[in-house]
Amino acid sequence: MFEMDSTMTIAISNDDSVFHMYSRLSCDKYIEKIRIPSLFINAEDDPVSKPEFIPLDSLYSNPNCITLITSKGGHGQFLSSWKFEYYIFKIVMDYLVLLEEKNINL
Repeated sequence: MFEMDSTMTIAISNDDSVFHMYSRLSCDKYIEKIRIPSLFINAEDDPVSKPEFIPLDSLYSNPNCITLITSKGGHGQFLSSWKFEYYIFKIVMDYLVLLEEKNINL
């Protein structure tokens, strides 16, 4: 991904460097402004959005953010078996039920 951004994406981004582009596009400067309950889910084996680049300190410091890092899930697959059952839906539904039980409106 870095190689592609270094050669192709940077050419159309008007940024000085790939690192500048990543910094400019990062969501970390907006996390502190989140005022409604928000669930963030990422997988350790995600080849695109790698956990080491996630602003965990910002997410953990905002009481409106819940962050879940799973060991497997890839980039959006979150399959639970060979039957192609997506466990991400259960996680999201459990989160929404929890909000409803606590009478939290989105």
